[in-house]
Amino acid sequence: MFDIGGLEILLVLIIALLVIGPERMPEVARQIGRFVAKTRNFIRSVQEESELKETVAELRRELDLREETAQLREIEQDLQHDLYGNLREAQNDLADELDLDKLQRPTFGGSEPPPLHIDKQDPTAAAAPKKAAETPDRPEPKTAEKPSVQPVEHSTSS
Repeated sequence: MFDIGGLEILLVLIIALLVIGPERMPEVARQIGRFVAKTRNFIRSVQEESELKETVAELRRELDLREETAQLREIEQDLQHDLYGNLREAQNDLADELDLDKLQRPTFGGSEPPPLHIDKQDPTAAAAPKKAAETPDRPEPKTAEKPSVQPVEHSTSS
């Protein structure tokens, strides 16, 4: 830092001994030591304070991020609540418009399926009335009768 060599320090000590004298030299050395220690402590405290300020600034940034995250979660919950509310309203409106007891599901030649029932409180069941509403003009499917197969008699000529 100061670029002082060993010979230069020795020269300064000899001059200080001649100027101050041998009687006061130990007292001056103690005062210089205290001054150097206080200077080092001051420099260390300034460095720690700057590190502390950086840490506080970082914590403030993190708190801001947490607040923003909480706000985003609130917005998400509000949107979900509105979406499910609108979905329930649409489902209830559709269920009121359609008489679901009159709709029949295709049987495809099997036994008749149980009647279609939609819970008005369940938003996931909204897809079933949509399908029925999309195809109201389609005629109801007729169950195909199985053709009867009669055995064919073969004549055996000998």
